[in-house]
Amino acid sequence: MLLFDKRRSNSGISEDDMETDIIEWLKEYWVDKQMTIWRQNYDVRVGRISDIVILKGAQLINIECKLDDVGGVLNQAKDHLKWAHYSYIAMPTTAWISPDWCKLMIEHGIGLFLWDDKVKTLVEAI
Repeated sequence: MLLFDKRRSNSGISEDDMETDIIEWLKEYWVDKQMTIWRQNYDVRVGRISDIVILKGAQLINIECKLDDVGGVLNQAKDHLKWAHYSYIAMPTTAWISPDWCKLMIEHGIGLFLWDDKVKTLVEAI
């Protein structure tokens, strides 16, 4: 029995489902044998859990998944740049992200992935 319901987006996907699906997509289409991928990795330097961390050679890539709350996830992604070489936000294609948020992502060097749950595809938007 679940103690609490999984939070779901407008499209019906939960953050947990989105993370799992994105990792499967990354393993199939993006991550090669020279890469290692972790999920829900705690970093004591920033006191945060990273949803997805990829080690590619000597470079660390962080991906923070959120259904909404662009401002909150942007702050998390900025914190992850303290240890990661690249930091991305992943949100469902149904999320509304204003041009102002996109401008802030670009200013801070944060990338944006959009997850299309219907066709199980990750698209780099920024």
